[in-house]
Amino acid sequence: MPADTPLDRLDESAGEAGAEADIGGYHPLLPTGHYVDFYSGIHHAENVGRLFRPDHPPLLPNYRMVPVAYVGWARNVRWGSGTVVRPCGIRPDEPPSFGPTRELDFEIEVAAVLGQDIREPIDPAEAERRILGFVLLNDLSARDIQRLEYQPLGPLLGKAFATFVSPWVVPKAALEPYLGPMMPQEPPALAHLAHPGRRVPHLPLRAEIDGQRVAETNWRYLYWSHGQQIAHLSHGGAQLAAGDLIGSGTLSGPTPGESGSLLELTRRGTTPRVGGRTYLEDGETITLSAAHFGEISVTIAPSGHEKAPSLD
Repeated sequence: MPADTPLDRLDESAGEAGAEADIGGYHPLLPTGHYVDFYSGIHHAENVGRLFRPDHPPLLPNYRMVPVAYVGWARNVRWGSGTVVRPCGIRPDEPPSFGPTRELDFEIEVAAVLGQDIREPIDPAEAERRILGFVLLNDLSARDIQRLEYQPLGPLLGKAFATFVSPWVVPKAALEPYLGPMMPQEPPALAHLAHPGRRVPHLPLRAEIDGQRVAETNWRYLYWSHGQQIAHLSHGGAQLAAGDLIGSGTLSGPTPGESGSLLELTRRGTTPRVGGRTYLEDGETITLSAAHFGEISVTIAPSGHEKAPSLD
């Protein structure tokens, strides 16, 4: 690797950051150059399909053919815990209205952080060797805003306002004791995405709202491996760099208690959670946690914008 790469500069500072947090060997998070979020949690995709297309197969035909993703808003990736102001946008009322989202949600994800640049097509095994480590990720989502804007090109303002990640990168070596086989892929991936012996950590991922457990899912519910996701980007000509963040997509399990979002847990807001609420309310704190990753806590602050700003 050339001298003074982003990874070299990261390694120089890792010891100090690790000592402060008592996480020796773990890396401080690199500045995020690009952020891509995949949709590779297959049970989440199935759950969403059943909610929005109850009379059709839950998975769209392309799901098992290609790792689906959207390009996220890297500037609004925030590390650690904090407060997020309830975002505003155009809501799917009759007629459409502008105002604060009424359906603010979390998503439990894991993201790979690249440790080396990728400037040529590579296979999934090599792609995994280019991963520095992983972070826990909360992909906050304004479901009503997203619902109106995502067709046909995918989300924009429904996802762009804030994404939180855990404050240090957990190295791959720390996760090796948890590695287990991934679910089989049917039909098999195309040759350039073939990844024999795919493995992923079988690690529980938890969500709490104001200290009340609302879900526990698992990293093992990933359908497309992290290596396949990165290889897919490389074969399409995407230029990847150290520090780029590659999100897994929401990781839900096959049972209701393993749902990785309130969209699923409340069945699109029709089934209240504990306390009679559905989506996140102002003043609530959503906390995601997992072994080695610590916690991400996000408190919801009121918008302060009940109508569109005046042009006068």
